Amino acid sequence: MTLCHEDDHELKFVIEQMKKNDDYTNSEKSHLSFCNVLFEMGKYDHAEKYLHNLLNELSPDHEDIARCYDMLGDVARKKDELDLGLEWYSKSLKTKKKKSVTNNPEIGKSYVNISRIHRKKDNLDLAMESLKKALRIFERVY
Repeated sequence: MTLCHEDDHELKFVIEQMKKNDDYTNSEKSHLSFCNVLFEMGKYDHAEKYLHNLLNELSPDHEDIARCYDMLGDVARKKDELDLGLEWYSKSLKTKKKKSVTNNPEIGKSYVNISRIHRKKDNLDLAMESLKKALRIFERVY
């Protein structure tokens, strides 16, 4: 998967450090870690492109699909593309619900993400509703 040119000095350092890490493998986890680094660097367009490429490579039932959706939601939220962010977070929630038990904390995290979008859109009732759903899950889990 190619995202940037090898001469991109800002990213070259990050890539080299990831390769030196003992946990670095050519797995989806390292790809998600790289996307997270791009996100933290504020390179949202690069992270978004990389995530879409990763989604195209993963099987539809892969365990990291929901995480990719979450990260795309994070990117959209940072770019103030709130409707798109809500779509990605909702897609992540739906995927997590299909694959796990009701009291999975990852489902609670999805509700928190959805509430962030509603709050930014000034839909405070919907934000509160999502937070209450998250709280019910977290209370049962923790």
